Amino acid sequence: MPAPARRVLRVPEHHRHQALVRGSRRAPAQRGRRRRPVGRRLRRPRRGLPQVLLRQLGGEPPRRPRQHAPGLRVARALSRHPTQHPDVDALLDFFLSDVQAILGRGFVGLYLEGSIALGEFEADRSDIDFVVVTDGDPSGETFLALKALHARLAAAEPKWGLELEGSYVPRHAIRHHDPRPAAQPYIDRGTGELAIVHQESGYWIIHRSLLREHGVVLAGPNPKTLIDPVHPDHVRQAASDVLREWWVPMLDDPTRLQSWGYRCYAVLTMCRMLYTLRHGTIVSKRFAARRTQDTLDPRWTSLVRDALAWSPAAPPDLKETLELIRYASRPLT
Repeated sequence: MPAPARRVLRVPEHHRHQALVRGSRRAPAQRGRRRRPVGRRLRRPRRGLPQVLLRQLGGEPPRRPRQHAPGLRVARALSRHPTQHPDVDALLDFFLSDVQAILGRGFVGLYLEGSIALGEFEADRSDIDFVVVTDGDPSGETFLALKALHARLAAAEPKWGLELEGSYVPRHAIRHHDPRPAAQPYIDRGTGELAIVHQESGYWIIHRSLLREHGVVLAGPNPKTLIDPVHPDHVRQAASDVLREWWVPMLDDPTRLQSWGYRCYAVLTMCRMLYTLRHGTIVSKRFAARRTQDTLDPRWTSLVRDALAWSPAAPPDLKETLELIRYASRPLT
């Protein structure tokens, strides 16, 4: 038996258009106008918070990281203004950009430590302590490029370019304590010259602890993922080593202490050493000075007060400064 013939319903043109746009009451699109895709709703892109509101809330709109080398994705900085000094922050921005470009895929992270990390950076006397973590030991060509970078920074911005002090350390070397650390690229404050330097074991214990617990991330992973916890007893031993190797010899040769500024630095450093020997942790010099004033013998009160004032008009007394160094290192002498 043949199938019955299908009955075809013809839908008027205006009804057909209304069905396609799913209930739209608008008239059919005029000829030449672009039509919407059929059967798909258009979504408007979600917009973030206005920039003004973000700033009022204490944040900033995210920016796309720049490409400084082929295949290199620059990590977003966790702290955009680490020092609150625009000229210093601008220098650090250039430094970060050029270091990433030179190291390429060998770049792991750039971190700040020292007074910046401890929240007591002072533009008239603080240096800029940094650590660059690399994926391996830099080649000779890379070292020369980094050396040229620091020379350029020192020449272009001598005020702050010469205040950079820090090291380039491979990821594997910064993870654990090494009693015999290998020599690494290092730049000392005031020189503007990168060199291969062998740092003492105690130096790296202190700086690894400070970087892990207080480091400011300019780019890269959290330093706690790169550095194992440092035992407080190791920090105490490192402080003892620094006292023995650097400060005790000044009892016989106080040439450096002839400078009033260095005497201020010495007194505040002794306060920090005493705090570290007691608590096994690293704090800022000024914080330690204020805390140790409550525990030190009253004979040191005026000396510490003069060091905190940091003024050439009333600097710490040389003889008293030497006595404080002797007192702080008394278990070692």
